[in-house]
Amino acid sequence: MKWTHRRGGVIARVRSFEEIAAEFSDLIELALDHFLCFGSGCPPKLAEAIRYATLGAGKRFRPILVLSAARACGGKIRLALPAACAVEMVHTYSLIHDDLPAMDNDDFRRGRPTCHRVFGEGLAILAGDALLARAFEVLATEISPPELAARCCATLARAAGPEELVGGQADDLTATGSLRRQSAGESCQWPPHVSGQSSFNQHQVQEDSADGGSTAELVRAIHRRKTASMMWASARLGGLVAEASAAFLAALETYGRKLGLAFQIVDDLLDAAGDPQKVGKKLRKDHDQGKLTYPAVFGVAASRQEATQLIEEACEAVSILGAGAGDLLSLAYFVLQRQK
Repeated sequence: MKWTHRRGGVIARVRSFEEIAAEFSDLIELALDHFLCFGSGCPPKLAEAIRYATLGAGKRFRPILVLSAARACGGKIRLALPAACAVEMVHTYSLIHDDLPAMDNDDFRRGRPTCHRVFGEGLAILAGDALLARAFEVLATEISPPELAARCCATLARAAGPEELVGGQADDLTATGSLRRQSAGESCQWPPHVSGQSSFNQHQVQEDSADGGSTAELVRAIHRRKTASMMWASARLGGLVAEASAAFLAALETYGRKLGLAFQIVDDLLDAAGDPQKVGKKLRKDHDQGKLTYPAVFGVAASRQEATQLIEEACEAVSILGAGAGDLLSLAYFVLQRQK
C-alpha cells in the first residue's frame, strides 16, 4: 500500500516496509551468501556457524537502511551492497556475542536456537570474531576508490567501537541487575563516566527519572550506543557510497541516531509486552535480569511518546533530501508499528 507524506512543503511517495523489503531482501541475501563463502582455509564447522547465524533470518533492517539511504542520495544500489552486507555482518556478530551466557544468556534469536546453543560457546565467539573481520575486509576490497573505502571503514569502526556499540554493551553489563538490587534496598555501582555518581538508594531510579537525572541519562546513553550506533552508521554509509554532500551526510546521521534510539525503545516495549512467537525469542528477560529499560525507568506511556517524538524528528532531519526520502520515512514509521 502506498501513501503520501507531507513535511516541510515536500510531498514524498512512501512505500510500505514490506514493499521495500521485497525489492531489497533477495539482493542482500545473495550478496551475503557470496561474501560468506570461504576457502579451504576456513574450518568447515566455523563456516557453518557463521552462515547459520547470518543467512536466512532477520528483517535485514540495517542493510535495507543502507540501500535506502544510498538511493535517497542518488546512488546505485549495486554499489551500496557491500556496505549493506558489512553492516549486517557487524550486527550479526554483536547479536551472537550478546546472546552468550556471559552477556544476555539467550536461547533463541530470530526464531531459532542461538548460535552458541547449536555450535557451543567457543565456536560462537569465533564466528562473531570472523564476521567482524570479514565486514571490514568487504568494505576495504569491494568499495572504490580506496579513499572512499577508508572513509567507510572508519565510519563502521567508530560505530562498532568502544565509544559506541561496545561501550554501550559494557555499560549494559554494569547496569544489569541494578533495578532488582535497588528494589531490595541494596546500593549498586554505576559507570562514573555516564552516571556522575557511585551509588543511590532504593527510590533513586524513580526520582532521577522524574527529574531527568543520572538514571534516566544512563538508560538513554546505553540505548543510544547499543542500537543507535549501527543505525547512524548504516544511514551514513549509504550516503558515503552515493558520494552525498556533507549536508546530506549530516542529515542522514541525525536521522539514524534518532531512528536507532526509537528502535531500541520499541525493542524494550516488545520485551515487556510483546508476542514471543512474533518477536522470535523469550521475552521479559530484561525485566527478570533487572536491566535498565525504557519501560522500567520511564513507564510504557512515556516510552511510546518518546519513540514517537524521535521518529518525527528523524523524518524532519531527512526532509532536506526531498521526495527521494520516501523510503527512509517508511522505515521510520515501520519502527513504531513493528511487532518483532
